[in-house]
Amino acid sequence: MDFVNENAIDDNGVSREVYTAFWEQFLETCEGEAERVPRLRPDFCEAEWQAVGRIWVKGLLDHGVMPVRLSKAFILACNHGVDSVDVDILMTSFLNYLSPVERSAVEKALQGTMEESDEEDLLDLFTRMGSHFLPAKNNMEPAIETMAHKAILQEPKYIVDCFLTPMSLVQLKLPDKDSVLSLYEKKKATGRRVSQLFETTNVVLSQREQTTFNHLQRYVKNADQAKAEKILRFCTGSSVICVDRIGVCFNAETGLSRRPVAHTCGAILEIPCTYSSFPEFRTEFDNILDVVLVFLWCLFSSLFVHGAVGLLMLVMLQRHKRGRLITLVLVSVGFLASLSGGVITSAAVAGVYRVAGKDMAPLEALVFGVGQTALSVIISFSRILATL
Repeated sequence: MDFVNENAIDDNGVSREVYTAFWEQFLETCEGEAERVPRLRPDFCEAEWQAVGRIWVKGLLDHGVMPVRLSKAFILACNHGVDSVDVDILMTSFLNYLSPVERSAVEKALQGTMEESDEEDLLDLFTRMGSHFLPAKNNMEPAIETMAHKAILQEPKYIVDCFLTPMSLVQLKLPDKDSVLSLYEKKKATGRRVSQLFETTNVVLSQREQTTFNHLQRYVKNADQAKAEKILRFCTGSSVICVDRIGVCFNAETGLSRRPVAHTCGAILEIPCTYSSFPEFRTEFDNILDVVLVFLWCLFSSLFVHGAVGLLMLVMLQRHKRGRLITLVLVSVGFLASLSGGVITSAAVAGVYRVAGKDMAPLEALVFGVGQTALSVIISFSRILATL
């Protein structure tokens, strides 16, 4: 695999990040919730689907990266044929494929404990799957199994056939059904499993280092799956378990320079040992993992303010010959300013660069801040002039 315009030296970390980013984007185009199934696309033919299959194989063999949200039943069919998928595996994948509301309705239908609201949800599901009525209670289970087979195996059958050729390269690694299911289980990130990966690079720790390491273990062990995947992605570049250990070393940074730093190529986490308490440690780590949320908050709050003011001007000046044109221009400028302002605010004001472990020169931060202020002043005064 060759990287274009990539300055970093790849020692597995960059590759893991690339495969993970690819699968995140690919899964957005798939159907389902906790487990997803690919759907036929007009821009994908046999060559494209086989390429996706080769990416699955290459990522697994070279770096241990695989998309655990891709349906188990689907991948099992791709490796060993549709006949290898038994009812238990199919139904497990189907329940994970459904939304929580639909899953609850199906489970109650199988148990024979449906209420009126559950019947409505189940009817909506059957309608979406192509049936417009509920089967009789004595025929409910086979009807749901048929629906599961259709959604997980029949509809993507062409994709399964395209995946079979590249997937044959992992037959030695995944010789049977149990090996595929075991692979999914080993790769899935949980708080406890991720916490067990952390090992200190020094055998003997100081009291402060040991306290900080205990904070780290506590923080990771209590994480839900979503946060565990974020932690793993931060440390290794992948959201699935693909390394045997994550090394932990310590520094004595304080103030604005204090932050955890991850070296994904070597799977090394460098953390300060200057935290006064676990809540302080937790807050700083949460800020790192939620860096994207900071940017989105800045962006959309800015969009709301600029957009609301601009639309109000448009309504008030709609009878003014020149006012309408000026207002339309200002609304457009307001949205453009919001886009740039969101980026600037997330970087200069929220300190996202430092939190994300990236260096940012003071002069660069000053230019960003002054530029944002100047842009806001120009837009504000232009709006005042438009109302005259």
